[in-house]
This record gives sequence, C-alpha cells and structure tokens, in this order.
Amino acid sequence: SSSPPGRRQRGPLVGSLMDLLQQLADRIALQDLIVRESNLLDACDFDAYEALFTPDAYIDYRSAGGIDGNPREVRAFLEQTMPTFPYGHHMVGNFEISVDGDTAKAKSMEWIALGWNGTEPPMTSFQGLLYEDEIVRPAEGWRFSKRTEQLRWTPPFPGHAPRARQRGARGARARRRGCRSPAGRRPPCLLRMPPSRPRQR
Repeated sequence: SSSPPGRRQRGPLVGSLMDLLQQLADRIALQDLIVRESNLLDACDFDAYEALFTPDAYIDYRSAGGIDGNPREVRAFLEQTMPTFPYGHHMVGNFEISVDGDTAKAKSMEWIALGWNGTEPPMTSFQGLLYEDEIVRPAEGWRFSKRTEQLRWTPPFPGHAPRARQRGARGARARRRGCRSPAGRRPPCLLRMPPSRPRQR
C-alpha cells in the first residue's frame, strides 16, 4: 500500500543507517564509561567513581591486591588506599565491546603505574590488567553492573632485569631496599625511576 500524502516511508537503507549510528553511539558511550573509571581513580574522585556503577553492582579487584564487594564497599577501600600513592596513572585500551539492547559486555586491557612512598625518588610499580565488564543501561545511562579485574603481568621489563639479578651483598642490599613498601608489603614489581636529564638540543 502507498504511504499517506506528506509522509515519507522509512526505507531499509535509512533503517540500517539509523541502526548503525545507534551501534556507534553505544560503543562510544561504553568506551567512555571504561575510560572515565580509570581517570576518576587517578583523580581520587570517589563520588563520581561510585556513580559509574549500579547500586547492587559487583566489583572484584582481588587479583591485584584489592577487595571485592558492592560499589560502596569498594569505594571505602579506595578512599583509604589511593591517596597513599604519591602519584599514579591508569591507561586503558584494546576494547572489545558487544551490545545487546540495553545490556553490554566489554573487555579492556589496562596499564597501571603507581608510586610508592618511602624512597627518594619514590619507587614505581607496574601492572598489566584485563577487565571484564557487564554493563546495563538504566534511565540515567550506561552503568557497570559487574567489573572483574585480572592481573595479567608485572615486570621487570627487559631493560631492568640485569639490576634485579645482581649477585652478592650489593644485589641483596638493592633487593631489600627496592622490593618492600614502608608497611612491609611487597608490591608486584618495584623499579627505581631514573633521574630526569635535560634534553640535548
């Protein structure tokens, strides 16, 4: 049957284009959600961090030494631990995202550097993490309903390995000095940051 006068019928090409645009918009919003979680941890903005999750979400950070629980419990843990690092940086990428209506699943890789107090200059620990997320879309927009962290690697990087393998008394002193935090806990990997040098022109 013909369309009523003045009304343009939506053809299959227009419908496909609208679906594609919605898929792209969802992927961008989901990627932004994952990136925002990392940025808010670096900024220690725990109000905004907690708002990224549904109230009954499950978070599991145990793989890298954290805790598991609901957003409020994990937030309380982060409020105590994150400010103790003199500096920190989270970088996230390698996104895999699948969307099914108002639910989504995502995987991402994250590289983390955290400073540890007690030495001058501070020691830095490095970690490579895999995150697996389940995400839902309530009225206020995409929110994590489940976030699981998996520790995948810790250095030393090849360039630092010879120092870590020093033998004798000198190597033992270096290991004792560089592999313990002030509280006596052993971070995954501690590397001394080289002093900055002026760039030669």
